[in-house]
Amino acid sequence: MLATLATLASLLIAGAVAGQEPQPAPTEPPAPRVALVLVADRTRLTAGETFELGVRYVVPPGWHIHWTNPGDGATRTQVDLTVPDGFTVAGPSYPGPERFDELGGRVHYGYTGEVVVLYRVTAPKELVVDTHYTFSIQSRWLAHGERGVMGENAKKLRLEPADLEHPAKPNESALFEKAHAREPRPWKELADARAEWSLSKESGTHLFVFRVEHVDRLEFYPALDGGLDFAGRMIGIDRDSATVTIKVKSRADVPEKDQRLRGVLRVDRGRTRTWYQVDFPR
Repeated sequence: MLATLATLASLLIAGAVAGQEPQPAPTEPPAPRVALVLVADRTRLTAGETFELGVRYVVPPGWHIHWTNPGDGATRTQVDLTVPDGFTVAGPSYPGPERFDELGGRVHYGYTGEVVVLYRVTAPKELVVDTHYTFSIQSRWLAHGERGVMGENAKKLRLEPADLEHPAKPNESALFEKAHAREPRPWKELADARAEWSLSKESGTHLFVFRVEHVDRLEFYPALDGGLDFAGRMIGIDRDSATVTIKVKSRADVPEKDQRLRGVLRVDRGRTRTWYQVDFPR
């Protein structure tokens, strides 16, 4: 009798388990799709003239890709341009970045929304009529949002020489105008600005203070190639000016004469943002 009951219980349990629907394995949300395209600022090529190519990224809301200094634990956005023989290239020129404060006190520097990296290309003095010239890019990036997702893509663009029947015309003017507005400008173009080293109470650290009159706010984005380690910044705002104080540490592997504060200073005036190149010796 006991054996019969035990057998019946085993059959009931087995039947219950067999009747359960299999549970799907948990899945991560789909990776963000960063759109990539290569565009030119004109429809055709003119021999000997300089033109621009724009590498356009479109980053979905809630995600960002990264600047040349990506910040803490991130990876910079890499882009490589290949041009036909005889063409010369200047760039890439990355737009002024934004700051993203992450969990755990980490900071990233990068972009969301539409981003355009610029190249300036000069055509050779002679072009072959009825020939297509192919320009190509290869790009890798880390899209960061709820998690980090690596992305990679390649694009090509073919352009023909201009002629009497097909002259070179402007192309994507609004896109390039917007990209130029976000390019970091030379420091000398920033009016009512002061920049100077200041004393620090901590051994091995240095302070650098930017002050700009008649603006709303300043932000600083440190470059990686100045031989100084970025250790923080402090924002100051008063009625007539804005300041940002940069704290840096000397690197033992870089001679003092080669140490420089390099990066980009962002200046906010109302709804207008402008970026400026910074390069000051220590």
